[in-house]
This record gives sequence, C-alpha cells and structure tokens, in this order.
Amino acid sequence: MQQIASGKVEQKAQILAFSIMNLIWSQSEPNVVREKTGLLPLLECMSQLLQKDAGLLVQMHAVRLLFSVLNCPKVLLMLNCGTSQDISALEGVISCVLEGLARTLVQARTGPQDVKYQKQVIILLAFIASSGKSGFDVLISSGRNKGVNFLELIMQVLSSGMNTAEIADSVNFEDLDLHKLRSSLVREALILLNRLASHPALSKFTLEALTCSNTVTSLTVDVVTRLCRKNKPGSKNAGAGRITNFAHTDAEIIELARLFRTRFFAFLGCNLIASGKLLTALFN
Repeated sequence: MQQIASGKVEQKAQILAFSIMNLIWSQSEPNVVREKTGLLPLLECMSQLLQKDAGLLVQMHAVRLLFSVLNCPKVLLMLNCGTSQDISALEGVISCVLEGLARTLVQARTGPQDVKYQKQVIILLAFIASSGKSGFDVLISSGRNKGVNFLELIMQVLSSGMNTAEIADSVNFEDLDLHKLRSSLVREALILLNRLASHPALSKFTLEALTCSNTVTSLTVDVVTRLCRKNKPGSKNAGAGRITNFAHTDAEIIELARLFRTRFFAFLGCNLIASGKLLTALFN
C-alpha cells in the first residue's frame, strides 16, 4: 500500500491506498500496526508526497493518515523526542515531513479544497502542540526542524487569506461557502494561538517565536489588527447577507483576535505601543 501511495500511479489509486491505510490505522491497535508496517517506511512515503507535486487530494489524505499515525503515544513521542533505534534515519525523515507540511501550508491556495487542507494542517499542528513542551518545539525553530517556524507560517496563511478575501470583495462579495470555510480556518488558528499564548509554560516561547524578527513582528501586528476589524457591521466590505449568516462566527473571531492581541501587545511592552499612530490603528 505504501508503494502504491507514493509510486507513479493514478491519483485515484493513491487516494484508495491512503484510504485503506487510514482504515487499518483507525480500526487497529496503533502500536501493533506500527510494529507490523514500520514507522520509518510510512513516514518516508508521506514525506515524498508532501515534497513533490502529488496533488491536493492526495496530500489531504496523507495528512489525514499522519494524524492517525500520530494518534499513538509512542509514535508521538518519537516525533517529538526521537528514539534510540534508527534515530538518525528517523529524525531525517521526520524533518522532511515537517518541511513538507510547512511548504504545502503556505502554497498559494485560494479554492475551497485548498482552505480545507490548510485547516487540516493547523488542526494537526494543534494536536502535536497539545503533547507538551516537546510537541510545541516542533512548531517553532527548535530541534530537528531548525528554521521552520510554524507559528510564523500560520500568520502568513491568515494574512494571505485576508488579502484574497479583500480582493474578492473589491470585485464582488466572496462566495458564502468559501467565506464560511475561511472563517473556520481562522477560528482554528486563533484558538491554537490563544491556547499557546495563555499556557503557563509555553506563552513566553510562543510570543518570542512571533517577535523573533521585525518581519515576523510586523506580520503579526498586521494580522491581529485586521482580524479585530473583521466584517464589522458598517464596514464597506461587509455585506448584509454575510453579517446575517455568519454574525456568530465572525463575532467569535473578533473576540478571539482581540484576546490574542491583548496578550501579544502586553508581551511587546510599552516601546511598541507608544506610537499614537499604532494605538489608533489597534483600538479603532
């Protein structure tokens, strides 16, 4: 199945192979399956599909399988901390998987399936982060995925999504279904960011990762500022139909964005918010 999934075959065959592997993992005892199939070959298979142009649907199934594989304490521990057995090979392929996730997360994605994929990856990252400090280290430039800051990438996704939505609104109102999907993605991202920013042991590292450079800091400032204004009633980009249909979700997003903004700027300190221009932009 792994050879079919990663081989040069039709996309339908790859999707079928992933569906079967997902079924096996979801209905079997994870540790037993891991011993029979081997974790390293399976991760190598997913790494190949995330590194090349395998097609969005195939990559979605690969991420879904990765979620099933990681839903096992022993496997998740290997991802976070490595293992004494074949540690060099395992760390290498895990790095490739993480780099593949990072690359596909920030690809130019504007359609409904693209947004679904980005949400799927963010949920996977939230699951990894929930395993503790070692899992959180996977999300930032620490350990084996040196140079990959998933928190920065999430900010890039949010910024790109808002840019796309604003362009669509300037011509015509964004498709309601796509707006709903995009709002769902933003909600998941903000829940993750707030959870990390409020965690007693992780908040400092989270906010440091989002202020590690002027570029990242400026990006985060821009994102949270724009999200706090998202679809306010009376905004020139907010249609009456959208306010009616998605008022609850949009209100929740604004609340989550403001909560994160408070934590973020409290961390930045007085020097950043001393500018009257920035204060005006933040609280209008």
